[in-house]
Amino acid sequence: MKRAKRTKESEPFPQRPITPNDEPPKRKVPEAERMRMQVDDPVGLDVNGQRATKKLPKPRTRYRPYAPPNFDCLGPEVNQGIAATQHIRIVNATSTNGSLTTVRMEAQLRGCTSTPLPPELRAPNPHWGLIPEEAQMTATTIPFTTAALPKIAHKNSTALGNMREGLKKRLELTKDVSVLIIPFGAGNRFTRENPRYPDQVTAFLKSLKGAETSQIVVAPPSYQSTPPTRAHYAMPFAYVATNIPPGLKDFLIRRQTFAFQTDNKNHAFNAVEVPGNAPTSWVIANFAGANVSSDPDEMKAALEAIINNLFENPYIARETNRALAGKGVGGSVEERKIIALSTLSLSLIPRRNEHGEDTPVWQLAGRPIHKNHKDHRMWLKTIRQTTFELDNMRSLTSTAEIVGCVWCKAETHSSENCPFPKLKDWKGPSPDNGIFVRPEPPYRPDMNRRRARATKSDKRGKENR
Repeated sequence: MKRAKRTKESEPFPQRPITPNDEPPKRKVPEAERMRMQVDDPVGLDVNGQRATKKLPKPRTRYRPYAPPNFDCLGPEVNQGIAATQHIRIVNATSTNGSLTTVRMEAQLRGCTSTPLPPELRAPNPHWGLIPEEAQMTATTIPFTTAALPKIAHKNSTALGNMREGLKKRLELTKDVSVLIIPFGAGNRFTRENPRYPDQVTAFLKSLKGAETSQIVVAPPSYQSTPPTRAHYAMPFAYVATNIPPGLKDFLIRRQTFAFQTDNKNHAFNAVEVPGNAPTSWVIANFAGANVSSDPDEMKAALEAIINNLFENPYIARETNRALAGKGVGGSVEERKIIALSTLSLSLIPRRNEHGEDTPVWQLAGRPIHKNHKDHRMWLKTIRQTTFELDNMRSLTSTAEIVGCVWCKAETHSSENCPFPKLKDWKGPSPDNGIFVRPEPPYRPDMNRRRARATKSDKRGKENR
């Protein structure tokens, strides 16, 4: 069946589109007005078609640095220096050890903190202090010095410098039963001249109470790169003693220095725990020159200037905040700076040069805030590259000279002022006092290597770069 043909008359009449509120269809409205209606509410527009009220930015909370309260009950000193804020005070901490007097100024936290400090942030400076006299004789056959001894804190490079990488990895696995032995006057020459030293130290360790029948073994230093022959005090320093019982190890680490006599020879060594990834030395920088003096008032003013400068340093603020905030210490950047800078101290290190002239050094020390060597080196580099302005147009700049003792490897005194040979009942070697001995600089394998002559191909490559 065919469908009927549709004609023009039979088509329905187009109806007008129905819009709400009988408004004209949008296609009849100009585009500018139509787009404006989609964005703005006509009620919120002024006569010019602009917003009557602008959206204000969100108000930011004002930063208020926290500072711990000032306790006046602590009492001010007669000659007190206030550094940076009223919460850091500078006191005179001069100490005397036998015939050696060390002038030292220390910064101390004045008041309390918003959070309790962990034990690691309350420990004193390990470079200073005395180890009490050993009351009980723990050696059975070989006596040793039992008098009160100065404390020593070796830096990590002293213990592990130029040590073979394979030996370092083995030490990490056996650090619970191993101790590093650093002889008195250790270095390249000492290792050559004392081939029987491992056997002598082994006999001494086995004579101590607590060794019993343990199989203690002492291995000589194993170097990563061959030290120069003429460098008498070049690294590595440490002998490795292993298979040590826990009780004997605790005694060695606590007593630190041992001086004894065997085979008609006087020996002494420092027992050092195998260091980890955290830095152990508190020494930051050394200052030398004409501005260094032994006047306590000038040292106090210098330490105050150093703290004031570091307190305003943005890098110091950022690093102290990052390091201490990770430990949950402090409630603000201001407080964390106060906690970090309140451990600084400035000590006078007397020394002489090869001409016999007095060339004293100011040594700046403070607690490391980082637990890894990379960040700690950047911390030291920042402080060492800073010039500290003093009064009367003077200034302090860190020196690159190596300050330390070639005998006990301490950083807090020079070789001619080593306190150990001056101890009562000292059974170790006694070098001539007053003789100038320059510490060996850190040896690098490529220091004296002759550079290869540039070839034509090398020059051609540089021209095309």
